[in-house]
Amino acid sequence: MYRAGVALSHLHRQTGLTNLAPNREFLSEARDKETLAMIAERCPRVADEISKSLDAWVQTSRLAQRACHGDVRPMYMRIEDERVTFFDFDDCGRGPQWLDVAASWSGRREGPWP
Repeated sequence: MYRAGVALSHLHRQTGLTNLAPNREFLSEARDKETLAMIAERCPRVADEISKSLDAWVQTSRLAQRACHGDVRPMYMRIEDERVTFFDFDDCGRGPQWLDVAASWSGRREGPWP
């Protein structure tokens, strides 16, 4: 999981990708509740912290809208030695990048992280 996190951080630092990402709405009240409920099933404390961050985000207008993969799960990455390659960018868009971290946690039920 550490290598995947480092690779995701590297992906998020590629500021040029923001202009290439579709302008999709990542956050909506209904989707927020659904996503938080899924995360809470596996890790209530993480869901609580994300909920607090989301409340702060709403109160302070918008976080930086940057490129997000949108569906970070083991089945959408290839790990070979120290190299991690992400694929399946069908759900990519612009939004707060912590959503990718949240997606990675909710995807843990698919199996072990490398």
